[in-house]
Amino acid sequence: MRMRIYQEIETSNFNWNIAGNMFGENPNILSELDFKNLLSTGTGIELSYKPYKFFELSASYTFLRTLSGRGTDVDYQEDNRAGQTSSLYFGSENGRHSQMNLSVLYLPFKGTKFNLGAGINVFCIP
Repeated sequence: MRMRIYQEIETSNFNWNIAGNMFGENPNILSELDFKNLLSTGTGIELSYKPYKFFELSASYTFLRTLSGRGTDVDYQEDNRAGQTSSLYFGSENGRHSQMNLSVLYLPFKGTKFNLGAGINVFCIP
């Protein structure tokens, strides 16, 4: 079994659109969230185990805290981004993000400098 604890620094951009009215009908754009230049840092832990020669099981958990960035929230009442009802511009320095990964890997070609394999990874945000 192998355990690794690590520090991580991440930069990202993120946008999210919510379409439809309050009842999920008539696809109007109700809200557009857009985050730019997010800078996050955090800690992670990874555990891996090789039950057989070519198989590896691993699990990891990462927790990040957003240090800086900026965002916008624009709301509309009509189709095609018409009829803007509000817009908000804000700093984004208080976010948190956690992520969990579970993997099953088949590694038939494993060397000291190069690994080749296939696997299944399940990723979730708790």
